[in-house]
Amino acid sequence: MQPLNANLTRAIAIALVVMLHMSANSFASYGENWWISLTYDSLTRACVPLFFMLSGALLLQKIEPAAIFYRKRVAKILIPLIFWSYLYLLYRKYYVGESELSLSPLMLLNGPVYYHLWFLYSIIAVYLFIPMLRFYAINATNSVKLLVLALWFVSQSIQPFAAILGWNLYTGIDLGFVSRFFGFVLLGEYLASNRYMLNKATLLTIFTVSTLLTLIFTYHSSSQSGAANEVWFQYHSPFVITAAIALFLLCMNAKTQLPALFEPVSTYSFGIYFVHIIIMQQLSVRFIFKPEYFNSALSIILIPLAFCVSMLVSTLICIAFSKIPGLRKTV
Repeated sequence: MQPLNANLTRAIAIALVVMLHMSANSFASYGENWWISLTYDSLTRACVPLFFMLSGALLLQKIEPAAIFYRKRVAKILIPLIFWSYLYLLYRKYYVGESELSLSPLMLLNGPVYYHLWFLYSIIAVYLFIPMLRFYAINATNSVKLLVLALWFVSQSIQPFAAILGWNLYTGIDLGFVSRFFGFVLLGEYLASNRYMLNKATLLTIFTVSTLLTLIFTYHSSSQSGAANEVWFQYHSPFVITAAIALFLLCMNAKTQLPALFEPVSTYSFGIYFVHIIIMQQLSVRFIFKPEYFNSALSIILIPLAFCVSMLVSTLICIAFSKIPGLRKTV
């Protein structure tokens, strides 16, 4: 069986994250030419599900004592958490101007100190349960796994989004025993273990149709509310889930390996996730995709240009950090 193409999946996921944050700058403006940022933003929504699915694919079939698993992850998670949280605290306090902001270590216990750091707290929660999820993944039959995933999809996606459309499908039975992101972890393991080999044309069609439905429903809900509405952008939206499944299978089963030039994007995806927000705000948005262009037709070019600059500079910073003994564990 062909090895899973984790490097390509990881690189695509982080690229989509950066593109999401870049296009989000103008998405909220809801002005003339808003459809441009809407389109770019709709294309990126599978990014975070890809990361959680990749974790399930790579971690849930391994057999090792829980203590060893936790010990391996402590340095990988806590060092970046502390370093980047404090960097963003300092950024907020001394650059953004939040002079009253506390620098107490307790700030880290209260939750993410900057909006994109939520992902780190979520992945910590997932890692805490990996030993238990492994037992389930290794011992459960495919029929049981499908049943769990079906219940997850109904309770976390179909029911809440049907309610948004005015259809009450709730029964009073609480089916939410598998949370949104844990479901993606189990989904990634199931897809990787069974290696569904749908042809590329079918998967591309599923991804394209799912993305178009995300775009259409977002456009409709925004038109109704008179402002940019992100409800259909949520990661547990039915269309985002189907787009993520298609893209995950496309990436994981791809025979083409990630070109050597782009390998650092996969290798340092964790570090790129942390640093790209500062690069985006202080370089790309200040000098390329400026606020005065948010509603301009030029955004169709400026968004991908600013994205490329953010990706390049963020990757180069991570490569530089990796060469410095005191910083290499932060990326």
